[in-house]
Amino acid sequence: MLRFGRQCQCTQGNAENVDKCRPRNATADTSLCNGRGECSCGHCTCRENFDGEFCQCNRQACSRDNNGHICGGNERGECTCRSEDITSACLCQCQCMPGYTGDDCSCPLSLDTCKKQSDQSVCSDHGVCSCGRCLCNEGYLGSFCSIAVCPGQDCGSLNDSCTRNEDCARCYGFRTGPHAHNCSAACPPLVAGSGIVPEGKRHAIWQT
Repeated sequence: MLRFGRQCQCTQGNAENVDKCRPRNATADTSLCNGRGECSCGHCTCRENFDGEFCQCNRQACSRDNNGHICGGNERGECTCRSEDITSACLCQCQCMPGYTGDDCSCPLSLDTCKKQSDQSVCSDHGVCSCGRCLCNEGYLGSFCSIAVCPGQDCGSLNDSCTRNEDCARCYGFRTGPHAHNCSAACPPLVAGSGIVPEGKRHAIWQT
């Protein structure tokens, strides 16, 4: 019996086996295995990153994370594709490893990154953990939602105070406004330093 193949593993006729590496009704000049693999005993062995009966699916078509890694990288997920035949569109999607989720497997399910070492409560009990980051409730800031925007007072009264002292806030925070050149003379003494909040604005607290 005639055998062929790199290791003489094939036993059927060469032409018959080659035809099985092309889609049905394909012409003789159609590339074997879609030009993306090797035909062996009537079956396509696809090159890296390709899949499908005729190697028609490109596993690099899956979603990428913000760093450009397919499915978040090998430690987070794997791109899998399937298609009925070469004429059908490939459905490629990420299969996430345990502990990760999302279209690109970039979202960790663990809550550990939302907890301070000194306080094991999630987001200091002032927010929710989403994809490893805290989304703070209104009135709280910081990586762990541990900074109160209005500590010890009603936010409404704080807003009134900020409006009333806006010129001094501009002076202390940015050295701008009508008191830019005489902050200490025109404004109440500053008792707590200024700092940057997420919106990019400065805040100042002084005695009134």
